[in-house]
Amino acid sequence: MVDLNFILPVFLVILFFMSFPLILQAMVRMRTRGAHLCAILEKDKPLVIKLLKKKRDDFVRDKADDWMLKTSRMRLVEYPIGWPSILNSFKQTVSCSLLMRGRADPLDWEDPPAGALSSKELPAVLDPNWLVSLVKGIGEDTKVGKGERMLTMIAAGASVLSVLAVIYLISKIGTIEQAIDILRATAR
Repeated sequence: MVDLNFILPVFLVILFFMSFPLILQAMVRMRTRGAHLCAILEKDKPLVIKLLKKKRDDFVRDKADDWMLKTSRMRLVEYPIGWPSILNSFKQTVSCSLLMRGRADPLDWEDPPAGALSSKELPAVLDPNWLVSLVKGIGEDTKVGKGERMLTMIAAGASVLSVLAVIYLISKIGTIEQAIDILRATAR
């Protein structure tokens, strides 16, 4: 007979794993509904990317700043930014504007003002695969020298030898214990 205490937890786990993608997609859609993605520049601070709620269809507000949105200066971006490519089907396409604190109008993506990020840096910042690009960039400049390779081989060899020595000592401890047991038995 089938036990209900076994079937119910299995059924709940299967239900969770089947509904998890739908829940994730619904959360992303609810978060982006009525919102606008903003890349906010501030003097002497790093670029901040925020999802802001639209006010009266063409304004967004963050703290004390209001910006008027212009469709000519928007770019379509996949949100959430930074998710791995395996989760692309859960991303939502949203419009994104480049904004600067203290200015009411959005900035042009291709020609930002002096002091802001250059047009080459902006796509790199908003690239959804930024971590992959960073790792590739780090890996291109590093070359392992002959001395470092040799040191790595010596360290690997020493670690293998030490593991073998530990295994040998453990096997000898068993024989030492047997010898001690034999001596105790003969001494009695």
